[in-house]
Amino acid sequence: MNQTFNINRFGKLLKKDICSIWPLYGVAMIIIMSCTMIPWVLRLAFGDVLFQTIHPMFRIMMIGMAVMLVSCLAPSRLYNNCNLPKEGIYFAMLPASKLEKFLSMILTSVFICPLIALGCGIILDYLLYLIPFGGYDAPLFSVVSSFRSHLHEFDFNTLSVFYYVSNPLLWITGFWTNVITFFFTTTIFKRHKFLYTILWLFLIHFVLNNLMGVLMIVFSIASDGGWLVEMANRLEESGDLSIIRWLINGSIIFNLLYTFGLGWWSWVRLKKMKY
Repeated sequence: MNQTFNINRFGKLLKKDICSIWPLYGVAMIIIMSCTMIPWVLRLAFGDVLFQTIHPMFRIMMIGMAVMLVSCLAPSRLYNNCNLPKEGIYFAMLPASKLEKFLSMILTSVFICPLIALGCGIILDYLLYLIPFGGYDAPLFSVVSSFRSHLHEFDFNTLSVFYYVSNPLLWITGFWTNVITFFFTTTIFKRHKFLYTILWLFLIHFVLNNLMGVLMIVFSIASDGGWLVEMANRLEESGDLSIIRWLINGSIIFNLLYTFGLGWWSWVRLKKMKY
């Protein structure tokens, strides 16, 4: 199959990948999203001993973590055999070009599975809210109107920080960096793709944390200490939030470069895969 792109052929392949979500990943996805019910079940089982009510922000965080787990696990569950010499022959023989296969994998793993999980989480939360017991006493997104009603309690600098940090691009691109990492390692590891990725991420995180700690100590000693505190105090006194804006914009740019970089590397690996 050549490297050309045919929209009809791609549509059939994408439909096939979407239809394979349920048999390959449906049960695991339901189990993961059902974990968002744990606070509701605990509140139901123990009354108000643990929770008076379960705040919508906490529920949003639970759904977000479940969606992240579903999304990171999706590539290894749906395309576990894509880089295996023998088992991957079925993937290699699919009547589509390698470009079409790659695009279908990206759409299914990075967009469709997360959207399905997010929709399931919101619907489940709403159904639990309709039940007159269990601690869900407010709709999930009531937190938005609640926050708006308390805007007058914050000063200008705090609101400015909220504005920059709540940039949707920051959260979306940050989400993409996590998912594309697991997508990329699906083309690297032969077995236990998700587990090996977690272990390598822990190792890299440990090394980077220790390296940054050493660098901070060296810089602090070299400047007789206190320079970080002094810089923080100056920023607080001046009220200059431009550094926060630059940090947020820099993070978005880094996330995009990281996502497209690993996406391109994944494409190269799949294109050169031998079966």
